Amino acid sequence: MQPYRVWFVQELIEKNKRLFIVPVYQRNYNWNYVQCKILYKDIINAFRQDKKHFTGTIVYIKGHTSSSVLDECMIIDGQQRITTIFLLLRALYDLGLAKNDSIVNELSDYLFNRNCDILYKLKLKPVKGDNCEFEKLMSGNIHELDGSSNLIRNFKLFEQLISNSINEGISLRDILRGMKHLEIV
Repeated sequence: MQPYRVWFVQELIEKNKRLFIVPVYQRNYNWNYVQCKILYKDIINAFRQDKKHFTGTIVYIKGHTSSSVLDECMIIDGQQRITTIFLLLRALYDLGLAKNDSIVNELSDYLFNRNCDILYKLKLKPVKGDNCEFEKLMSGNIHELDGSSNLIRNFKLFEQLISNSINEGISLRDILRGMKHLEIV
């Protein structure tokens, strides 16, 4: 196995036609407020200091789907981290939509695959227990969400943290800049 240092958002997530699959044997998403607040604080600090921030490891196996044009990645380790980043990106996206901010186009490229079958539109496929809520969230069906889901609770936490940051003079683009400083192995 060869470890590589990469930028979490630009090199791992941004690639078009990439699908991250969390295998069935992985546990459901279970990060809580504490872990999400720490990650968010790290992102804001990375932005303010204009420095990279090591976020940990993601271990995945590249595979093949029936569609030869898709880069499928089976997540072995790091599914909590990658899922959390997708929740934060979606919260930025929704607030960008509400503010009619041009950042929405860039965020869309992080969240969704372009020019592919609808089955592969979402870049993350969580375990079965989380997938239904994740799909509702990513499709914008906010009124259908289960508030007891960790996915949804953390998404709402990120909305609040982002709003607080905006009130402190930090823009959506600044937060995304901080996320672009996240480095993984």
